[in-house]
Amino acid sequence: MPRPLAFALPIALFTSAAPALAEPEVLTAAEIRKEIIDVELKGKRFFMTATIFHSSDGTSKIRAPVRKRDGTWEIKGNELCITWEKEDETDCVRFERRGEGKYRIEPLGLNIEAKS
Repeated sequence: MPRPLAFALPIALFTSAAPALAEPEVLTAAEIRKEIIDVELKGKRFFMTATIFHSSDGTSKIRAPVRKRDGTWEIKGNELCITWEKEDETDCVRFERRGEGKYRIEPLGLNIEAKS
């Protein structure tokens, strides 16, 4: 290899632009209705598994070993907003597609899967 190329090759390898990471695909309101509503979802964080179900009748249920939450949902933009009973607070989340039947709930950082 001629001497100029011997120096140029390593420099080119270290200075070439790295490919940009793809932005996560956020579900639209229509996709939330199709892929999330009336679908049992399971998520696991640390040692606990939670079951999540948002019914087409507008109710939401989360069941985990240490907590049970019930509420009502509505879609605002591309977010699912849940008003929790007894707590009188509303959480709005978006769903990022992570593969077939796999999602990440943000801003909670919880990975979930659709169970058939």
